[in-house]
Amino acid sequence: MQFDKEGRVTYVNKWHLDVFAKGKLGRDYFLNKLIYEFPGTVAAGIGPQVKRVLDGETIDLEEVYFPRFAAGHAGYQKIHGMPFFEDGKVSGGVLIREEITQKKQEELERQVLEQELRQSQKMEAIGTLAGGIAHDFNNILASMIGNAELSREDLPPEHPVQKYLGQIMEAGQRATDLVRQIMSFSRAQEYEPKPIRMAQAIEDGLKLLRSSIPRSVEIKENLLAQEEVILGDVTQVQQILMNLCGNAAQAMGDEGVMQVVLVRVDLSRTQAQAISPDMEPGSYLRLSVRDSGQGISLENMPRIFDPFFTTKEVGKGTGMGLSVVHGLVQAHGGFITVESSSGQGSLFAVYLPMLDAEVPPEHSPDSVLPRGHESVLFVDDEEAIAELGRQLLSRLGYRVTAVTSSIQALETYRADPGGYDLVLTDYTMPEMTGDKLTKELLKINPRLPVIICTGHSERVDTDKARELGAKDFVLKPLSMRDLAVLVRRVLDEAHLPAA
Repeated sequence: MQFDKEGRVTYVNKWHLDVFAKGKLGRDYFLNKLIYEFPGTVAAGIGPQVKRVLDGETIDLEEVYFPRFAAGHAGYQKIHGMPFFEDGKVSGGVLIREEITQKKQEELERQVLEQELRQSQKMEAIGTLAGGIAHDFNNILASMIGNAELSREDLPPEHPVQKYLGQIMEAGQRATDLVRQIMSFSRAQEYEPKPIRMAQAIEDGLKLLRSSIPRSVEIKENLLAQEEVILGDVTQVQQILMNLCGNAAQAMGDEGVMQVVLVRVDLSRTQAQAISPDMEPGSYLRLSVRDSGQGISLENMPRIFDPFFTTKEVGKGTGMGLSVVHGLVQAHGGFITVESSSGQGSLFAVYLPMLDAEVPPEHSPDSVLPRGHESVLFVDDEEAIAELGRQLLSRLGYRVTAVTSSIQALETYRADPGGYDLVLTDYTMPEMTGDKLTKELLKINPRLPVIICTGHSERVDTDKARELGAKDFVLKPLSMRDLAVLVRRVLDEAHLPAA
């Protein structure tokens, strides 16, 4: 593209017409117009640089983003501009443009892949660290909760200490839930849907959330749908809440008001289609999070759910929060909308389909615990846990032998194979892990019921444990009630006649 000493275009080659105008505009559109006042040049902010050519300078712009070319599309270009001289004075100039949109797109995709890899490696490292912490912490919690339960059993119901022991057990259970949430956030976890009361999940999530948000940020909650149920994963629903609220808190900075509302909505086909063309009419639970922050600009709105897109400063976030929310909402068969504008705050609304079902009732704390008289071999390398297991099971009527070594457990069982009706073993132990112990025990007696219990392990889960021949796999800590129900169920199933 050539221009005269005033900057008016005098020549446009076919390449410019093909790339800029896409056949929609002819040469007449460009000729005699000031080159530094074209809409694309102005939008790209390079008008002043182009004017420098008229002052006799040569310019090289390696990477220029054009939000809008003459034909309406966007793209990247490399621009070289140089002046023409006549009698020592600038008589005009030429701009040579190279289309690099495809190259830039490939570079951006490579950067995204590299960032995804770094993020994956970071999450793997966090998961490994969290796993080690979880194992030790769950053993500590098992001892704390178990001994509190034993103490309550030894005291009359009206004893004043019962209240404090109950608070210890409640705090221990909250800590247990927190450890499991940390584990699920730090590693990829399978989606395990079950009927859940969403209000309870949100309420519990808000308790955890308050400790991570400045006290100067006020959280107003209004959970109107108290009994309604969805088919979902509690931890993932809470992760949706955490990410939305965390994003809202960052948008507000040091102070502001955040509103969290849960309500049932019954949508007609027209209403559903207005939210998303893929949305079916029906009953949904709508979780909305509104903040009084800076809002989202119009140009950023289409990209907010893209992985790694962020307007935060370096070190303030990865840009994964909203993309994770979007993925989790989709996994639950739901939809998400956003209303926002610069300076007006934001409103995110998540719609999850309701389930016409009830959450299975939990056992009443006062209901009678299942008991037994069978012989149990309890194995854990931590002496405190082994002794706790012995006492808990003994209180339930079982005859218990507790050992702190997997080798000792194998020798004990081998010496008297008919003397034990059940083996409950830890997984992570020195000398021989719980899965290997299970294999050796089943070589001696293939019908022996074995339960594997652990504070945390990436190497074994329920399916893998059952492949080994174990009857069940559970995570510590177990309450006395959970232990009583588990042991009784496994023993009863083992005594059933073969079909």
